[in-house]
Amino acid sequence: MKRYMSNKFIKINCLNSLLKVLNDKVSSEEKLNKLVIHTANGIYIGTLKEPIDSENYEVTNKDDILTIYHKVLYEQIAKAENDITDEIERVLENPITITLENVELRCNNVITHLPFIEIFIDQIIGISLGSISSD
Repeated sequence: MKRYMSNKFIKINCLNSLLKVLNDKVSSEEKLNKLVIHTANGIYIGTLKEPIDSENYEVTNKDDILTIYHKVLYEQIAKAENDITDEIERVLENPITITLENVELRCNNVITHLPFIEIFIDQIIGISLGSISSD
């Protein structure tokens, strides 16, 4: 299966690594640092989902729903890439997404909680670390 990369994706992964270091140095009650993703739709606040093993798509009883989704998705993408023939034309797109877990979406003074969300990388306006408070 092809792997895709972009400079924006690399920056997000670097920020996520920094986030892990910051959170490892504080007690569990103080772990308020999260990724803050700004899009035209609103502000998404959450933690970045760790990527799955791209060589093993077998679903196990220990997998959560998001991991199962990623395994099935990547398995289908790998199958499609192997099945491409001259009769099928691939549509060019930016396939890179990031997945946030335990998400809070802030949009128009409304706060919505989501278990996860996939954000297409080209929809991101800005990224930050920390937490948003009304103080």
